[in-house]
Amino acid sequence: MQKLICTVNRRATYLALALIYLLSACSGDNNPAATYYHQVLAKPLTLSESYSAVNYFPGRVEAPQRFDIGFDAQGKVTQVNVETGDRIEKGQILARLDTRLLDAERLSVLAERKESQARLKLIGIELKRQTELRRQGFAAEQKIDELLAEKDALSAQLERIAASLESADQRLEKSLIAAPFTGRIAARFVDPGEVVQVGAPIVRLLQGGSVELHVGVPTHLARHLKNGAMEAVVVEGEHVQAPIISINSAVSPATQTIIVRLLLPEIIVGRALFDGQIARLVINEERKVAGVWVPADSLVGSVRGTWNIFVLKKTGQSSLDGSPLYEIVRRKVTIAYMQGERAFVEGAFSANELLLSAGVHKIAPGQLVILSDKATVRKNLIKQNADQKNKLSQN
Repeated sequence: MQKLICTVNRRATYLALALIYLLSACSGDNNPAATYYHQVLAKPLTLSESYSAVNYFPGRVEAPQRFDIGFDAQGKVTQVNVETGDRIEKGQILARLDTRLLDAERLSVLAERKESQARLKLIGIELKRQTELRRQGFAAEQKIDELLAEKDALSAQLERIAASLESADQRLEKSLIAAPFTGRIAARFVDPGEVVQVGAPIVRLLQGGSVELHVGVPTHLARHLKNGAMEAVVVEGEHVQAPIISINSAVSPATQTIIVRLLLPEIIVGRALFDGQIARLVINEERKVAGVWVPADSLVGSVRGTWNIFVLKKTGQSSLDGSPLYEIVRRKVTIAYMQGERAFVEGAFSANELLLSAGVHKIAPGQLVILSDKATVRKNLIKQNADQKNKLSQN
């Protein structure tokens, strides 16, 4: 009998312990303090009817004067005095042709002129003598007439010789290439020893002092540009202000843009600009699109290239400490423009709606959260990391 009583008491003890455990578990479920809520950062969305976009239009740097120059005569090249990239001064000799035949021809013309001048001098002396004899009655008129005719012939011969000498000098001049302006050598096409034809390019010249930027700008933006206005240009990462020289009045058929020319200094921050180099014209544009600016890291990728953001919706509930509880709600958005670490998005928003601005990878739609400031969130993260390290060290 005593054994039966002990067995019943033991069973009653087990039953009482089980009831206590169940009651404690139930009371834990109804206790708000046992529920953990993420603390999140949020900021109100500010609706806007437009946004300012920065456009970069690439263009080509070109010299104001750039052309290929060659000889005005055919011949063999004996000298090319410049290399690609060399700076040149106006009047500097760039190249020469072989002029040995022209030099010999010129010497022959000079000798012929000297001979004719000597004969003309001799005729002058003889004519003076015959004129004196005629005055004394000892000379015939025919002799004087012959001397005068010979003098006229020699004078005409000297004029022909002068023309031949001028022709030789011009041909010698055409055998030289002189720089028409100060600038640079963009390219060299021949070497000494090559035979070239008339007008064949020898070097390519670029005018120095300044360069131009030629940019194609869409018509809707080109309408707002003005001649002489200063615009921002980016060259090799450097921002400079450049005046507009001209705005074309016709649309380019290839690009459907308006060509705008801007004047750039030849040297920017100690670096010379090269012909054909790419630079970018910066134009700010106000676009009439309704939307909001959001941080780029608040965007959440979705299926088929779509994007979402998370906003907070008040639930009317509170945590144990009285903090309002918010529900995470997904909003589908369309990215209209990206600028650095922020994006302008379109979507269905309400004024001053709260945007979840950080930690979106830890949150899911429908989840309840509470708001906090940056210091509290940072403190909680540090505490969570410390707790995880302690658990790892204990294991």
